[in-house]
Amino acid sequence: MHCWPVFLPGTDRFLFFANRSETSDTLSAGLYAGSLSFPGVHLISSEIKGNVAFASGRLVFAQDGALKAQSFDIERLRLSGDTTSIVQHEMSIWDRVWYHTGFSLSEGGLLVFQSRRDFAPELIWTDPTGKRSGQIIGEHWEPCISPDGRYVALSSDGLRNGRWFICVHDLARGVTSRLTDGGHEWHPSWTTDGGSVLFDSTEQQTSCTYRIAADGSSGPERILERGSVCAHSARDGSVVFMRVGRGSPQVVVQLREASETVILGPGVEPQFSPDAGGWPLLNQGGSESVYGRSRE
Repeated sequence: MHCWPVFLPGTDRFLFFANRSETSDTLSAGLYAGSLSFPGVHLISSEIKGNVAFASGRLVFAQDGALKAQSFDIERLRLSGDTTSIVQHEMSIWDRVWYHTGFSLSEGGLLVFQSRRDFAPELIWTDPTGKRSGQIIGEHWEPCISPDGRYVALSSDGLRNGRWFICVHDLARGVTSRLTDGGHEWHPSWTTDGGSVLFDSTEQQTSCTYRIAADGSSGPERILERGSVCAHSARDGSVVFMRVGRGSPQVVVQLREASETVILGPGVEPQFSPDAGGWPLLNQGGSESVYGRSRE
């Protein structure tokens, strides 16, 4: 997956980010330079991920929750000197598949960025009447309530350093416990018995789906192929997920009883119905429509 191209001023050269979401991609993950006049690409840095901007001889990029700048020679296509932190603990990667952060830089050097300090998220839950009954303040995203309603699984960046972990929050006790250690975990969902949490990890550049005990009694176990995201389980142990990295995203079901996978077709964000009596609903990108499919 190659994305976020930006032209260097006065040239036909451009920078872009390669995420290596496809196994057939010959480029390793990192920031590259290309040209409209010559074939081939040049690796700038394997440490810079996502969108970048250039102005006044400096490359600007987000890294570890900070917005940084470093001198960049557009003729030699080479970074030099130390990085300078423009702001610390302000930046979030809003999309960890595409690695995009909210900032823009003009040719004159004017910088605009979206600060997560100024717009700190807050999770709020209510009773059935809509009355507010509690809150969780901090860098918590993608909340998923357990089947018994006692816990919430979260993707959390408590230190605001760009490292995201799967946590479980006890609603009655007000206590949050961290389950994972990788720092690249997201998309938590519960198994139907409430005993485990499924989640995605992008630590190895390609997303994989894992399962971990909700009480932290055992470590994570990989359960799906590489390139799997947004997994949800059914009562019989089948798992539906989105497969990325092979053209357009596809929705796939891994059947437990048959030990096989079934491709439902293009789509994203699948979920099983509560009774698991049919195939999952899925979002057919570009519209708000969903469709289901019977097991028969």
